[in-house]
Amino acid sequence: MSAAPVRERGVQGEPGCSRKLVELDQQLREVVGQRQVRHEQAAAGDDVLPARQRCPTQCQRLPTYPRNVAAARTRAIAASLDTVTVAEADAGDLTSYRHIVPADLVVMAGVLGNISDTDAHTTIRTLPQLRAPAATVIWTRTRRAPDLTPSVRRWLTDAGFSEQAFTAPDDVLFSVDDHRFTGTPRPLQNGKIFQFIA
Repeated sequence: MSAAPVRERGVQGEPGCSRKLVELDQQLREVVGQRQVRHEQAAAGDDVLPARQRCPTQCQRLPTYPRNVAAARTRAIAASLDTVTVAEADAGDLTSYRHIVPADLVVMAGVLGNISDTDAHTTIRTLPQLRAPAATVIWTRTRRAPDLTPSVRRWLTDAGFSEQAFTAPDDVLFSVDDHRFTGTPRPLQNGKIFQFIA
């Protein structure tokens, strides 16, 4: 697999990126203090580490690309984030999560915009296998055409989640959403749920 980082189309490096990170950080701060955090993320980690400085809980990050792993570890050490573990693993393989479920918070930043629509639907249907009761999922995605966010929000509702906040500024294309799990957790199965698009 290539070592080049995969980043969400229409967000990283474009106008609005800083605002997206601020919004994501604010939503993360609202749910810190929970027991266990699993972070699923393809980019280098600037979006989640600032909030971790105020969060005393366990955090597991699963960057897929070696360069992102190294960058995340360097930032976590520099920020003295002793509760953050950075593991190099395949974020699309459920085996990677076996030792860290159930999670109270799942962050999918830079994921849904870099996988196929079919894989995005599969991933969302699988989320109840990763969640503790009343857990939170925070996700980001560009709204560049064709905008998949209405479908993502509907799929989350169908999977047993209740939307808490949807941020989609008119003048930029990013969106940040917060859903609370109101369904029944399911046992974690084996299998591949998504593959990043090269």
